[in-house]
Amino acid sequence: MSTTEAAPRGLGARLARNSFHSASGRVVAILAWLALTPSLVRALGPEGFLINVSRGSVIDENALIEALEDGVIAGAGLDVYADEPRVPERLLALDQVVLLPHLASATNETRQAMAELVVDNLDAFYATGKLRASVPLPT
Repeated sequence: MSTTEAAPRGLGARLARNSFHSASGRVVAILAWLALTPSLVRALGPEGFLINVSRGSVIDENALIEALEDGVIAGAGLDVYADEPRVPERLLALDQVVLLPHLASATNETRQAMAELVVDNLDAFYATGKLRASVPLPT
């Protein structure tokens, strides 16, 4: 890219920069930040890998397990699960899956932002009786 050429923008450009490609230019891994449907999981093909470090709810976990068991995709790297912290036994039984406890947010910057949000919430609550950011309780 020349110095006068604008860098690609938007979600498509971000995904292109952050997805892994084979030498043929075919996407072989998708980093999951958006909801992935069973058809997108199948689109990876038998050489593709799904990597999810966002939220367990962004993928259809059962469809992913079926795709892995049936060889529809090559493998997966998961840091989050639909029913965290419980990991489905079917995922634990698969050799082509790398499973981690929810570590993707374990950066100094993210933990600092979390701490700042706690303080901001306390300040807001004591000043107004309302939180700046709240987490809904499970029903």
